[in-house]
Amino acid sequence: MNNTLRNGFISAALALFAAGSASAGVLSSSNDVDYTATLSGNILNLSIDASGNSWDATELDILQFNMAGLDKVDLVSAPTSGWTYSFKPSATGKDMAIFTATSTNHTLVSAPLAFSFAFTGTDLNFDKLGLKATYLANGAQSDSISALNVTVAAAGTEPSDVPEPASVALMLGGLGLLGAMRRKAKRG
Repeated sequence: MNNTLRNGFISAALALFAAGSASAGVLSSSNDVDYTATLSGNILNLSIDASGNSWDATELDILQFNMAGLDKVDLVSAPTSGWTYSFKPSATGKDMAIFTATSTNHTLVSAPLAFSFAFTGTDLNFDKLGLKATYLANGAQSDSISALNVTVAAAGTEPSDVPEPASVALMLGGLGLLGAMRRKAKRG
């Protein structure tokens, strides 16, 4: 009975780990806002759904990216036009790219918003990308500001049907461990 429980636990742990390594790039939920990203080369596709927020935010005002090694971030596509760009390099930490909506072009958050950004720089590490989004409620800056460290390493277009080498190695290692435990149980 003890071996059965142990084998079941190991199998469940391996299955959960393998499922986690195939995630599709949901970043986080913060302050009733869902952020989803996919990464293709240096192009980050970002979806922001703030339509269900509970703090009366009606418009997206500012998007700010922080990452070491940035040279520039280009807005490839956005739901509305009229965004201004500023860049602040940092010698000691993360460079900052800021996109601010002009006062007549704030983006309504009544539906999911889709953006694409092209990142340029040396040794960019998207595991260390920081995102900060600022919203307006009734024309004034909202007290609720969503800030998170974005992890897009697992993000891709869609999880592939072909398993990654690390997942295959983990599965084979787990099967080998299960086989060894079964042989030992047969002997004893």
